Amino acid sequence: GSVMNWRPQPAAAPLAQDDSGSRDLAVLRKLHENDRMPSAGYLFVPVEFSTLVKPSLRRLYQAELAGAAAARDRKFAAAIYDVPRAPSFGAIAELQRLKPYFSLIDLRVTDPDFQIAQLPSGLVNSVTLVLNGRSDLERHAALNQFHKHATTYRARQIWQGVTNLRTSREREACIKLSTPFLSGPAVAPLASGPVPQAIWPAANLPYQGWT
Repeated sequence: GSVMNWRPQPAAAPLAQDDSGSRDLAVLRKLHENDRMPSAGYLFVPVEFSTLVKPSLRRLYQAELAGAAAARDRKFAAAIYDVPRAPSFGAIAELQRLKPYFSLIDLRVTDPDFQIAQLPSGLVNSVTLVLNGRSDLERHAALNQFHKHATTYRARQIWQGVTNLRTSREREACIKLSTPFLSGPAVAPLASGPVPQAIWPAANLPYQGWT
């Protein structure tokens, strides 16, 4: 699959820190304008977690989705970011509103101890750790801690993923841990469009098949 990212033009005015909902809408509208769906796989589009709990933002986002979702053969997947360690029951319930528009729902978390046990079965397809940290030691500690919960994830039939992989060492650690989904500069650099389906040996990563 491919993931849509916010990449403003150098001359564009920066958006405020709390304007993530506007960024997400801009990404979705640009996608509709260009009609750039992948020929295979899924396209993950960003949805800030707070969008789900703010009725006005949620309505705007759903209106954009409703105009094109049926024509896309449901190749959309939701990449819900800034998910807290222990989201409230009410916030989790709002995820159900996304089901008509997305084939897959992925939660993107920064806490490796995300409370997966509190998540109802069948609500999401995957949880992806956004790897961060000021040092390699912190990043690898988070990676290892996240995978300590692998048994719970498997029991709930929820895939684990890791994104923001920056080095070959981090990538190899995930391959050794059999992480189903990987992304970041150490897997594939940013591209101008969706990546086509391809068989690519792990030893040859990062993928740069479009160059």
